[in-house]
Formats: sequence, structure tokens, C-alpha cells
Amino acid sequence: MATNNHPIVLRFEGLRPEQLSRFEPHRLRRQMDRNEFEPRRTRFNKLLIGSDTWAVDTLAEIDDMRMENFANELTKLKKRKRVSEIEKRMIEGPKDP
Repeated sequence: MATNNHPIVLRFEGLRPEQLSRFEPHRLRRQMDRNEFEPRRTRFNKLLIGSDTWAVDTLAEIDDMRMENFANELTKLKKRKRVSEIEKRMIEGPKDP
């Protein structure tokens, strides 16, 4: 079996919505505090999936889901005539999906 001396250069881990703003500087190579990449070779990078505005698009989609879930929840509470629960949820506002 051959040994591979190449370091790991890509790692996948889930992101929460509040982490997207911290990921963008890394993706755009604005954080150059370590020698993790060669800036002169960045021109060879290819965008494999998504768009350049994926973070903004994703945050907008999450916001839409949040509002839609909130509206659905209020509709169901109104249908069941849960007035006190409606008031409580109105104060709490939309939550992350």
C-alpha cells in the first residue's frame, strides 16, 4: 500500500446561519493569517456549485422559511382558538427553522 504524504486540504462541516458571515472572508481569502494556500494559484480555483452570492441567498432563504413557519404556526393557533398562545408567540417572534 502506498503512503500519501499530502495534507488534507478540504474539510466539510455543517454551518449554522450565524456562522455564514465568518465563512465568507475565509472563502474569499481575506483572512491570510496562516500560510494555508498560495495566493498566486487562486486563479486556478473553480466554482463547482452555487453562485458567488450563495451566503446572501442562503440567509434570505432562511429568513423566508422563518417567516413562513411563523405564519403557519399562527394560522394553526388561530384555527384552534388559542388566544393566549398566539399572544405569547407574537411576543417571541419568528424562530430559526
